[in-house]
Amino acid sequence: MERLTEDDPVEVGPYRLIARIGQGGMGTVYLADSADSGSGNVAVKVLRADFARDEAFLARFRQEVGACQRVSGRCCVRFLGADLEASPPWLVTEYVAGPTLAEYVASRGSLGYRMLTGFAAGIAEGLAAIHTVGLVHRDLKPSNVILSADGPRLIDFGIAHHPDDTSLTATGTVVGSPGWMAPEQLLGETIGPATDVWAWGATVAYAATGRAPFGTGPTREVSQRVLSGLADLTGLPDPMAGHVQSALSPDAGSRPTAAQLLTIFTKTSEPGAISATLADTWQSSDTGVLQASSGARSNRWPVVAGMAIAVATVAVVVAALLTVNRKPPVSASSATTSTQPTISLTTRPSSAKSSAARTPTPTDPWSMAKFRPSNERSLANLFRAFSEQPNYIPDFPLTMNGCGSRAMRTHWRSVGDAITAGRVDYSDTPETATRKDARQLATATSGWIDTGGCEQPVFFVGTGGQSTLVDITYETRIYEAAP
Repeated sequence: MERLTEDDPVEVGPYRLIARIGQGGMGTVYLADSADSGSGNVAVKVLRADFARDEAFLARFRQEVGACQRVSGRCCVRFLGADLEASPPWLVTEYVAGPTLAEYVASRGSLGYRMLTGFAAGIAEGLAAIHTVGLVHRDLKPSNVILSADGPRLIDFGIAHHPDDTSLTATGTVVGSPGWMAPEQLLGETIGPATDVWAWGATVAYAATGRAPFGTGPTREVSQRVLSGLADLTGLPDPMAGHVQSALSPDAGSRPTAAQLLTIFTKTSEPGAISATLADTWQSSDTGVLQASSGARSNRWPVVAGMAIAVATVAVVVAALLTVNRKPPVSASSATTSTQPTISLTTRPSSAKSSAARTPTPTDPWSMAKFRPSNERSLANLFRAFSEQPNYIPDFPLTMNGCGSRAMRTHWRSVGDAITAGRVDYSDTPETATRKDARQLATATSGWIDTGGCEQPVFFVGTGGQSTLVDITYETRIYEAAP
């Protein structure tokens, strides 16, 4: 995810924007808070302004938004609403925490067989639900599947694509990722539910092997393999390999339907069978894990005396990236502060919705009496915290020029389950910090942390041996010593 830019709106309808999730050909997707509407954190897609002026596109968009409201798949993100008369139009879905399949495979490798079975069944169930209301996903690929704690979830489905999104360029090159586009898409032919089934086969093969089934290389070569049906399914277990092979047939008419695939993997055609299948196969303690690779863990960032530090962008893709790499700071002696920092936490069940963040003011009853707000700009952003490591706010404004010369007040909020938060002294080896090194630890979903100039908040994710990842929003205001 990325911080909001000056060009981004602050609010869209009743939703207060928090961060950018991603940007594509259709528009920009934001993480937003809907405290006023009671829906918790949501994903808001705002259409590009030029699409808003295309009447033919808007007519199709309105029709498909209506269809999206009827999708009730267990493995689809819930469609929450849209405003088609706004300028520009927008739509909103639930926000689902978890890594995309692409992120998971890049970090942990392919899925085990049991989990793969649940994945194949879940994606088939989601597609069947979409097809039932007359929609086609059109863009199923590893970055459009989220591995949530309770099963795979399809995102970005069913919304109208602009004609330019699937047309050929003047040089005959297909717009898109050919390794994830069915033969009929590459040829510019009519697409339908069978197109999604082909993408199901490609995505399941990727989940099972950790590689794209039609390989990589020049677009022309990859496209030719797709058109010829030359998928590399080495390592795909039987009998799943046979089902994937059938789904990847160049002949759309010979592919199974999503409903047939669902019956195969749930072993029944009874409604609601997917819930039992996921309960038996989905390993929630693993799906939430997106380990930072060696050298990619969150670090501390010392602040040069007298200088304000801007917040660094932390990118997540709906396609790819997990965390901003930072080198550990150079050695410095740890110090204590003359302030008496405190932590104020709002504890509530993890299923409840987080309250909106607010800007701290010196009139709050828990204000630090020895400090006053400085003129330095408040820092606000979102970052991803991982299990089995200490997590720190990127570019937190530490100072080594007098620990008692400044203080920071941070409001944080978990976009997911409760986490453990505390404060630690500055150290030149931040990655070795443990829960024992932190003070005033408490577990909650949001709260306030006051820290001195040589301290910073620390966050620990996962309890009782359960691993996971959590997105955390924060706002830090800098205080200076009062005269």
